[in-house]
Amino acid sequence: MYRDPWRIIWQVAVSRKMLLALIVVITIGLALSAWLPQLSPTDPVAYAQTLSEARGRFGDATVTMQRIGLLHIRHTVVFRVLLALLAACLMLRAAENVHELVALRSSDPAVRSDEDSNAAVEPGGDRTANLWLSRSFFSLAMHGGSLIILLGFLLTYLWGWRVEDMILLPAAPVSLGDSRA
Repeated sequence: MYRDPWRIIWQVAVSRKMLLALIVVITIGLALSAWLPQLSPTDPVAYAQTLSEARGRFGDATVTMQRIGLLHIRHTVVFRVLLALLAACLMLRAAENVHELVALRSSDPAVRSDEDSNAAVEPGGDRTANLWLSRSFFSLAMHGGSLIILLGFLLTYLWGWRVEDMILLPAAPVSLGDSRA
């Protein structure tokens, strides 16, 4: 019996277990980055200050933590790859939801899957089809919203808002465009 490898890859990529595993690993990484001091890759003064504070807090373990990337979790390649995999998983799941919505909206029973066509034949089949339609729609909305948030993270990372060469004095108002801070 021949199994299609692309179908297996698709099933793994859109599975709930894959989505849950990615979310859990990313959440653990974000929790660690909130608990552990994170070194600034752009500001050498803040980098040195944070590193000296980490040495005072963790002692000799600081060097090991720095080498394995625990002091700059959000800037590691692994974390970025995990975010890219999450985005890809969400896009594939959204595509699958769009396919389900199209199949449910279609009146051709050959387009529907076996499970959906059996539900439509049963008494109250329209109600079951509407339930699947609403589930697919809200799942698509959730995946789309998550993709918009990830896109916002990417845009902030690439072209984030920054003002350079600004000196802030205590209790002195500073003009930031049209507003004041």
